Amino acid sequence: MLKSTEDVEKEVNKEEDKTERSLMKMVKSTEEVKEEADEGKRDRSLMGMFKSKEEAKKEVEEEAKEVKTEESLIDKAKNYVAEKIANVPTPEASLVDVDFKKVSFDSADYLAKVNIKNPYSHSIPICEIDYTLKSIGSVIASGRIPDPGSIKASGDTQVDVPVKVPHSIIMTLVKDIATDWDIDYELELGLIIDLPVIGNITIPLSRKGEIKLPTLKELVFGAKEEEKDSKEKDNDSKEKDKDSDK
Repeated sequence: MLKSTEDVEKEVNKEEDKTERSLMKMVKSTEEVKEEADEGKRDRSLMGMFKSKEEAKKEVEEEAKEVKTEESLIDKAKNYVAEKIANVPTPEASLVDVDFKKVSFDSADYLAKVNIKNPYSHSIPICEIDYTLKSIGSVIASGRIPDPGSIKASGDTQVDVPVKVPHSIIMTLVKDIATDWDIDYELELGLIIDLPVIGNITIPLSRKGEIKLPTLKELVFGAKEEEKDSKEKDNDSKEKDKDSDK
């Protein structure tokens, strides 16, 4: 028998409902799978974070160990060098004398004598000498002498250190001491020498005592004599130049 139109329509509607429910199930399952996948990603991401933190901690600990090892090696090297330097023989020096020498154009000249003993079988260069002269707690002269020479091998060497005190300071000292022409002084020297392998070292020296001040007569006439000597030297030099031109 042929089905009526109504029956056919009912069957079609039923089939459409089945198809729609089936599609709804499929869509739902797809969304659930997506959600599960997202949750899995989050879990893996969190696990990765925890893992990276642990790895970072290990790396920091390893780096700290390496730094400690390097510092330990550096400290050992420093101690080794310090011990070697401490055992290296160095020249011995002493400040043996300080005395008034003369009056020049603009200063009173004093001369300090330094004795240096060299333990090496070769000469040692003196790089420079720094000096500071004090009296009554004040600095009255200071300066630096570059390249003053060298210390001879296996023996004693005497080095002269000229110290210049300006006229203005001398006059101030003369006013302060009245009739007493001797003043208390303290001379400090820094003797800088160049030792092989080690390099530059400074030998500090000092001496206290009394030194004579130039009199006013010496300040006036001493300067004039200095000027006269200088003019004579200039004249002699000019005469030599003339003779060489002939």
